[in-house]
Amino acid sequence: MRSLALLLVLCAGSTAHGYVQTLSKHGNPVAWPSSCVVVQPDARGDRSGDAIDLATIDATLASAVGNWNGACADCTYMRLGFVKGYQALDAVSDGRPSVVFRSDFWGRGDVAYDDSIIALTTVWFVTSAGRTDGQITDADIELNAVNYSFSVNASTDTPRDGTMIADLQNTLTHELGHVMGLGHTCWDHILPEPPLDNNGNPAPDCDLREQLPATVREATMYPYADPGSISMRTLTPDDVAGVCDHYPSTGTPTACYSDIVGRGCDVTPAAPPRRLWLIAAVPLLWLAWRVRRRGSV
Repeated sequence: MRSLALLLVLCAGSTAHGYVQTLSKHGNPVAWPSSCVVVQPDARGDRSGDAIDLATIDATLASAVGNWNGACADCTYMRLGFVKGYQALDAVSDGRPSVVFRSDFWGRGDVAYDDSIIALTTVWFVTSAGRTDGQITDADIELNAVNYSFSVNASTDTPRDGTMIADLQNTLTHELGHVMGLGHTCWDHILPEPPLDNNGNPAPDCDLREQLPATVREATMYPYADPGSISMRTLTPDDVAGVCDHYPSTGTPTACYSDIVGRGCDVTPAAPPRRLWLIAAVPLLWLAWRVRRRGSV
């Protein structure tokens, strides 16, 4: 209860300095057209040597969802929901926001990912010159259980040989920000030029880590984490503003729909999009999160 109260105080009483919203190629914010997003873990869970059981994964996802809902409740109509894992899912454009552990190969198909990435979120959205441009239709989280040992007790657990420890709730909280359309708080060099924050200023360079202001480095949407860190479980004012500015409680909530049938939100069928861009196939829009390795700048 104490941490929830603190989050609400931060949301109501602190000043945000800047957040970055993912944009379509036409410059429109990438956002969901509905008032809730239901996320579900792949029922196959974590098949690495850590083997976090599915019930723990379900509970940890629920906690990460609660981190966003609790902090933003007073200023947004958007609500994250979750369904317990009961079916096999993958990171594909199927309208089912999913959490998938990559335990055997860190990549998709025959495409290998950078092994420094802890997790990667792929967002599918409509790209057109019309009013639906930027509407998200699906978003999937992939977790690197090959190079990292995920834990719910990162301060006491030890990683498998050849891996580093990563807190599961910390990771999921960050990735859920991407699911809702938020980018990183600094320029991660995925785009050729720094993106603009909500104040119209270029995002600072992520490579200049020691020179970044605390508001950037302490945000949940900062793209680096120390091994075992849990600080991103707690949202900062910038993180909250990123959601509340784009899904404001003063706006008109649209229908809540999802292909997933379960608790959290009422569901109705979604209209098929006209044209989709797969973020994994467009590197400049790939939303990845890396660990800060010891000795790195």
